Amino acid sequence: MHTLPRTGWPTVGVLLAAGSGARSGLDYPKQFLRLGGLTVLEHTLLTFESDPLIHQILVVAAEEWLDSTQEIVMGSGAQKVCGVIPGGATRNGSTRNAIEELVQERGMVNCKVLMHDAVRPLVDRSIIRRCVEGLDDFDAVDVVIETADTIVEVDNGVLVGIPPRSRLRRGQTPQGFILPILKAAYDRFHDDELARFTDDCAVILNAFPDVPIAALEGSEENIKITRPVDIYLADRLLQARQTPLPKRDNDILQLPGTAVVVGGTSGIGKAVIASVIQQGGYAVALSRSEGSVDVRDEASVTRALKAVRDLHGPIAAVVNSAGVLTHGALVDASLEDIELEVRTNLMGALHVARAAYPFLRESRGHLLQYTSSSYTRGRAGYAVYSATKAGVVNITQALAEEWLGAHIKVNCVNPARTKTPMRKNAFGDEPEGSLLSAERVAEVSVNVLTGTTTGHVFDVRL
Repeated sequence: MHTLPRTGWPTVGVLLAAGSGARSGLDYPKQFLRLGGLTVLEHTLLTFESDPLIHQILVVAAEEWLDSTQEIVMGSGAQKVCGVIPGGATRNGSTRNAIEELVQERGMVNCKVLMHDAVRPLVDRSIIRRCVEGLDDFDAVDVVIETADTIVEVDNGVLVGIPPRSRLRRGQTPQGFILPILKAAYDRFHDDELARFTDDCAVILNAFPDVPIAALEGSEENIKITRPVDIYLADRLLQARQTPLPKRDNDILQLPGTAVVVGGTSGIGKAVIASVIQQGGYAVALSRSEGSVDVRDEASVTRALKAVRDLHGPIAAVVNSAGVLTHGALVDASLEDIELEVRTNLMGALHVARAAYPFLRESRGHLLQYTSSSYTRGRAGYAVYSATKAGVVNITQALAEEWLGAHIKVNCVNPARTKTPMRKNAFGDEPEGSLLSAERVAEVSVNVLTGTTTGHVFDVRL
């Protein structure tokens, strides 16, 4: 074991992003796949960026994708990235390049390094903390999880052994090392010899069999995106994670233009109007009673937005809070009620988006829609409503990608049960204190409008 004191050693997160994505079914590297409004690389990068135990970040990318990677890193706003360098022909070749960059180019010998697959976007800070702290006592650490399946050994299609499951674990990343031991291990092998090792801990194990490697607890959620099913799982897991609510440093609203709220004469929409005005901004409410706007009629939305633009100048944000809720069994619902809910909640979201596009493209503005907690799983009595609100989330995620080139931000707010006239009409009076206030939802909504994120679902809970 290395005996150098490690007090004050910096920690470098090395993100290995040089994979091709061949097994994922994509025609581009999987680290560039967008989930929840961000690329997989950004999700991973921002987790390391936000961790106070990580001092610097080095990104290793495939040489042919180096420019694209640098563009994503620069656009992420990450401040800890010390470099984006080309990787090798293999994973171990990429690690060797990272070691050379840190030691020869940056003179960083005495430091801790965490080698992490960039396509594990669900790594969390508790895992990072265990790795960094583990390197105070060990020269190398690995992140592992138990296996629920029996692992069998196969040779030429024939089962030849069943190792005892109690001692088996599945390896993940990050894998952590003190840089002197990692460099010394790699110095013992030529590039062609490294090809037989599947990860960096295997290199340590073969170079220094007497060096103990700590096995630290990982997470079932810390999946590596490799195959199409992993994309689906990662997407659902990222949706299930609550996006931190946006905050502002001051109470002065920085909104370069008018905020237009469709459905702004009642409930959450009315509260958004009040919040914008209270903070010094300018807002216009549109509804069937104000401007003769019906979200079921795209032309009426377009006419109203044009009138606002002609009268008040650029439209900085369009907020669509129009919606209807019908509670009851699907077979008992009338076709008229079903069509009303679909045309208002789902088609209305599409109509508002299409109508808003030219105005938001002009201002590089923001489109904000509202979903419901029932979007993640349909509930009895809410079949149509749940379906329409799931559609709103998918619209948000799709448009966030489609409109990137136009610099339009598209987000969605997912409030818990909220005290609004629509809810009272559906459920009557409910216990005081059991519902969110419309003002709280409006506060979050306005903060979202002043932010730079896109493609996110912001959960607002009581």
